[in-house]
Amino acid sequence: MGNLFAWIFKSSSNVPYRLTRVGHQVFAEWLRPIESWSDKDQDDYMAELRSAVRASIDEPTWNLISRENRSDHEEYQRYVREVREKLIEEYSLQEIGEQLGIGLYHGGLLVLSWPVEEGGTYPYYYHGVQLKPYKRHMSS
Repeated sequence: MGNLFAWIFKSSSNVPYRLTRVGHQVFAEWLRPIESWSDKDQDDYMAELRSAVRASIDEPTWNLISRENRSDHEEYQRYVREVREKLIEEYSLQEIGEQLGIGLYHGGLLVLSWPVEEGGTYPYYYHGVQLKPYKRHMSS
């Protein structure tokens, strides 16, 4: 009941984001431009995002994805490749599977990125891996 009350309070307050965890997925919605957030908003967001991602995976996986210099570790690279395959299967992305790439983001974070059509909804984190879908550019 306390979590429900906290969610109701937060959803009615002036928080500039909404985080929702559904099993192994974490969805993020930004309600105001990030540039307008206060330092406290940014700190709260990062702490809540980290907590939501951690709750979406088991402890050994958390230890794997949160280690220092993780992108240098073969075990982490293998895990991201496995998550890529799960994402392709769960979201029926076989048709564009070859375009779904693994990229290096800041802080040694490996991310999954692929072109999407308008209207597609994907989690921000999937099995602890950040997703970076991007809209295709229409050629003229």
